[in-house]
Amino acid sequence: MLSLLDQVVRTAEVQKKTERRINPKRMARLVAREMQNKGISSKAQEALKLELDHRKKECKHASRLKREEIKEKKRAIRVQKAKEKHRGK
Repeated sequence: MLSLLDQVVRTAEVQKKTERRINPKRMARLVAREMQNKGISSKAQEALKLELDHRKKECKHASRLKREEIKEKKRAIRVQKAKEKHRGK
C-alpha cells in the first residue's frame, strides 16, 4: 500500500490569500464598536446592568399592554357610536 502511495506524484498549488486593505472609515467604525462593547468590569456593574435590563423589559411590557388597552377602548367607542347611529332606523 505504501509503495503505491510513493508512486503517486501529485502536487497541488496553494494560492496565498492576499490581505486586502481595509477602508480607514470602516476600520474606525470597527474600532469604535469594539471600544463600546468592551464589557463589564465587575460583578456589581453586571448586577446593575441586569437589573436595568429587567426594569426596561417590564416597562416595555406595561406600556405595550396600556397601548393595547387604549386601542380596545377607542374601538369600543367607535362601535358604540356606529350602533347609536343606526338605532332609529
